[in-house]
Amino acid sequence: MDQSQARLILGNDLNLNSDSYEILDAIEESVFEEVTFFMRRSFLPTLATKCIKKLNEIDLAANTLGLHFDFAVKEYFVKEDLSYADDLLSLLSVYHSHESQLKSKLLNTTIPLQAVSLYDQWIILFESFALRYIKIFQNLNVDGSFVNKVDIRISEAIEFNDLYKELKVLKFNNLACREYYRLQKMVNK
Repeated sequence: MDQSQARLILGNDLNLNSDSYEILDAIEESVFEEVTFFMRRSFLPTLATKCIKKLNEIDLAANTLGLHFDFAVKEYFVKEDLSYADDLLSLLSVYHSHESQLKSKLLNTTIPLQAVSLYDQWIILFESFALRYIKIFQNLNVDGSFVNKVDIRISEAIEFNDLYKELKVLKFNNLACREYYRLQKMVNK
């Protein structure tokens, strides 16, 4: 990557006369754009992978322009294993708690590779959640035949609070079944 490509990745406002502060601002804006991607969207590992790719490009562009960030150690902050959750309600609570912490850490970073590390953790967390949700749901022997599986898109996650309310009253109606089929589609892709 040459300097003109690096400047292009970081934004059209950068030119050959841009100083290091302008470049740093452009890097921070580019990182912010990627780390806020899932703040109001459903998390999808495939889209997170695209954010990771973009963040790696931002880091390479920064290095090309002479800016290096101190981030050598991956901070693994998701410590609780979701496989110990024995019901959907506790699984959902633990996952939501970790997801909130990851979002908070993402919002507080301006370092591209730190954001990559956090996204990597989120992907692992989500995949663990999806597999555990599917296993627990299958063990419940819930009849989900009333749900049209064809209409379910993987990008349409159920709102956490709505699903939590349904599970709290031990009803496995529409939302819990839809989430099961959505996660199953994602895992089997």
